[in-house]
Amino acid sequence: MSTSDGFDGFTPPGIITVSAAALKMAQEFSDHLRREQAKDWIVCFDWADSRAMRVPRPSGPMQELGPGFDLAAYERRLVPAKAIQNSGGVTFVVKVPSRVWVNSALRLIDADASVGSRLTLR
Repeated sequence: MSTSDGFDGFTPPGIITVSAAALKMAQEFSDHLRREQAKDWIVCFDWADSRAMRVPRPSGPMQELGPGFDLAAYERRLVPAKAIQNSGGVTFVVKVPSRVWVNSALRLIDADASVGSRLTLR
């Protein structure tokens, strides 16, 4: 996808599906954002080629997590309307490069407690 396609790097709806467990995580994050922030945020299943986090949180040493998904948030005004999805009452966007999802067997974002962010692409 190019930046001229109007999706600005977001994955068009219908390419990737999201499991009920992953949607629950997104809903909980969205609820937290609504309670804590004044801006209108939209939750994103956001792919990164390299990630790190402190383990144990919040003061442990940084640990490399490798590539994968994290939940992120974007101001709704910065997200192309045609990239926004709704499933199970949860509004979200997906941002994953085509070079990643093209190699996915199911093209499904799912919860997985064995990975650092608790999200995986199946």
